[in-house]
Amino acid sequence: MKRLMVKQITYLMGFIFSLFLVVDTSYAYLVSDENVQINGVGIAGLVEFLITNPDGKKLGYNLETQEYYKEFEGGYTNIMPEGESVFSGSEAGFNLIEGTYMIETIGAVKLTKFYMGIRINSKDNYGGFEVEGVIDKGLTSKFEFVYSSDGLTPWSLTRVATFSSLKQDIELAHKVGWIKNKGIMQSLLKKAEAIEGSIERDRSTRSAENQLNALIKEIKAIKSKHIDDKAVTMLTEDVEYLLENL
Repeated sequence: MKRLMVKQITYLMGFIFSLFLVVDTSYAYLVSDENVQINGVGIAGLVEFLITNPDGKKLGYNLETQEYYKEFEGGYTNIMPEGESVFSGSEAGFNLIEGTYMIETIGAVKLTKFYMGIRINSKDNYGGFEVEGVIDKGLTSKFEFVYSSDGLTPWSLTRVATFSSLKQDIELAHKVGWIKNKGIMQSLLKKAEAIEGSIERDRSTRSAENQLNALIKEIKAIKSKHIDDKAVTMLTEDVEYLLENL
């Protein structure tokens, strides 16, 4: 499965982390040598997290139950509400265990672009990821984070997609200006709906595979002319996930 590219911690991520370093003692709870910190910043509105670990325990805000969970041993969450900064966002930290985590980025207030930074601290290694996306109130964007203490690639991050989330990302990308032309947005939506319908009708993955590959080519072909690079990355990762999980 193709993973999101691992990047060095850049100025942007450094800025994101600095927003949460004001007299914060939460990090002291991370007693393990293997731990992770996740920061999500909304440009126009608050974003929150719900993280599910390999044991099914939860940390953060559950949109369905509207409750906060703190089931991780040593885990913590913090919120920087609107009004305290130009940005608003959430932070989570927890000790790592082997396996797959699901990270849900949740729109808490209104439509917003978001940046998510993940910093992994390991006794043998150090690294991180940066992700950009767009979210609206009551909606989620999901990512799969895999951690292993063995192997050459001890961690990976994947944007999780369904046909519903792909269509959501297309529509929201247009609303925030990442897709500049409404006609292009409608064209991409129709193609996504057609592929979804083709699978439901014909139950043929070969046909869907060809159509999804054609959709990736189309997205990249109109890159920079009518679609922002951020939307190209987001939508390409969506479609690649669908391809690999047909």
